[in-house]
Amino acid sequence: MGVKGRIEPAVIFALGYKSDLRFSENNIQQWDKWLLAIEQNLPATNECPDIFQLDKKSIQAWLARGLLGADGVWLLDQK
Repeated sequence: MGVKGRIEPAVIFALGYKSDLRFSENNIQQWDKWLLAIEQNLPATNECPDIFQLDKKSIQAWLARGLLGADGVWLLDQK
């Protein structure tokens, strides 16, 4: 992923406490599965967990802007 003009790959992630149920192992696995399908241009076979709906909205906006390259790499131009 290129971030703000940088061409080096970067990983974007969230921080949370294991005790916070929003970051349960199942929610994280479901998010990863949903996002992987999007990045591989495949139909998602699961729903994005409710807790990640704002993130889903961002991903869908990035898709609409054509920021996902054919290689599955996001080419982001803003934070």
